[in-house]
Amino acid sequence: MKFDTNGGVSNYATALNTFEAAASISDNAGNLLFYVGEENANNPESDFNVYGSNGNILLNGESILLNSSSTNGAVFVEIEYLTRYYLIHTGLNNDCLNNSYICYNLFMTEIFNNGTEWVVTSKNVKLSNKPINEKLAVTRHSNGIDWWLIAQTHKYNNQSGCTNEYNVFNVGADSIFSQTQTIGNVWCEQFSQFGEMVFSHSGKKLAIAIATSDSLGICSFDRCRGLLTDYRTVPLGANAYSVEFSPNEQILYVSYGPESGPQGLLQVYEKNSQDSVHKIWDYSERGSPGQLQIAPDGKIYFSSFFGNYYIDDTVNKYLTVINQPDSIGLACDLSILSYYVGDSCRTRGGLPNMPNYNLGPLLVYMADAGTDTFYCAGDSTIKAFRIGGDSIYGITYLWQPAPGIDTLSNRTQLVLPPPQSRWYYLTLTDTNYVGPSCNSRLDSVYIEVRNCTGITETTTLQAKLYPNPTTGTLTIELPNGQGGNMALYNLLGQSVYQTTLAGGQTTLALNLPPGLYLYRISSGGKAVNGKLLVE
Repeated sequence: MKFDTNGGVSNYATALNTFEAAASISDNAGNLLFYVGEENANNPESDFNVYGSNGNILLNGESILLNSSSTNGAVFVEIEYLTRYYLIHTGLNNDCLNNSYICYNLFMTEIFNNGTEWVVTSKNVKLSNKPINEKLAVTRHSNGIDWWLIAQTHKYNNQSGCTNEYNVFNVGADSIFSQTQTIGNVWCEQFSQFGEMVFSHSGKKLAIAIATSDSLGICSFDRCRGLLTDYRTVPLGANAYSVEFSPNEQILYVSYGPESGPQGLLQVYEKNSQDSVHKIWDYSERGSPGQLQIAPDGKIYFSSFFGNYYIDDTVNKYLTVINQPDSIGLACDLSILSYYVGDSCRTRGGLPNMPNYNLGPLLVYMADAGTDTFYCAGDSTIKAFRIGGDSIYGITYLWQPAPGIDTLSNRTQLVLPPPQSRWYYLTLTDTNYVGPSCNSRLDSVYIEVRNCTGITETTTLQAKLYPNPTTGTLTIELPNGQGGNMALYNLLGQSVYQTTLAGGQTTLALNLPPGLYLYRISSGGKAVNGKLLVE
């Protein structure tokens, strides 16, 4: 399905074959880039591959570890604009299978555009040793660049302890690091893995289908710190499967009963911290409910397991549409089996797992301290540097070190060339933001003094540093096996650690107090700066 800017919807066919786990991604113009699909549509245990828009397998894109029956177990995220993507996916955990149990491992596969074609550069990289269930949820970090990924820990066998642990991953271009949090309902049963977990469009809320207790979990999410708060349980009296938020985020739609018993669609409406549950469709005689997905046109589309989905079933050629999802009860305008997907297509329950790719940064991340730069020592033509970004209404600016810098809320400052290379720090505060965090942050810019002639621009080093945060062990990767140097500074600009880096990969053992540090890695005349959190 392709959605144009005028609200029109059209179909185009691909060779996508999958059951519940489905993922695809397009560019900003709506042109399909690639998708993940089964090699054998009739065998849920068959290999998955990453396919290009032409239906051909990408180079090295075969044998992706993914289970067809994983509810929302696959999702694409863009890491570098139209250049680099990650496929996050769940594959069966063999330790669980050996105990006659079902749980999953979490994997990452990287897709890169080498200038000529899309290729899979690494695949099936395990992100955690903890077993997880079928649920994956993804939203943008408050910086508008990185991603938050949430998965639920699961059990290895019937003797494993109960849990309410969530694994929260910060997924960025140079590192992926995780933290765990316990909150909300404890799950013990084998089948607690079933059902979806989704973020609202703004990323401020998370909803979790809890099939084994016929309920829904809802909580708030902090996009700055990656924390879940304010967890509450909504009794449904039905076996929850798929969930989706309305655009205004006051209403949730829940499909229920995929296995047995009553089956249909519920509407959960939150008003003044009170939840009311309405049944808006009962189709117990028709089959099983499928997945819900909000689309760019603001409507919610609903698939089905009607009939035998392995053959050409007429009913499965249609999607049900919720045309007015912000409206209460039947005013939501449920249009049953109204969208025709085409003769060559049919639904099998799953819909592509699509987060809000257009979710932008918070205002406090739109302001910054400027771009790292340098000047040539002895160049008398350079009188001062301008640091800081464009003015943003409601953001205040506080520069350090203060001598020679106006510390009021000016957007940009003229800085006299420093006598030596140094950091400048900027505290940014959003005076209009209301929330537990995200209203203030520290940014930095590095001004370097060089002995040079005729250099007109800064060159950037492509280096990787991980894990970040770290408890003391740090790995740095330099391109092409080239050696270099690494330095850490505290927030006063004082050097606290320096070392020489060997070519390729270097592992360091830091002995530093917990806190936020600034790092600078340099190699071959290029450099990269960033922040490192030591826990």
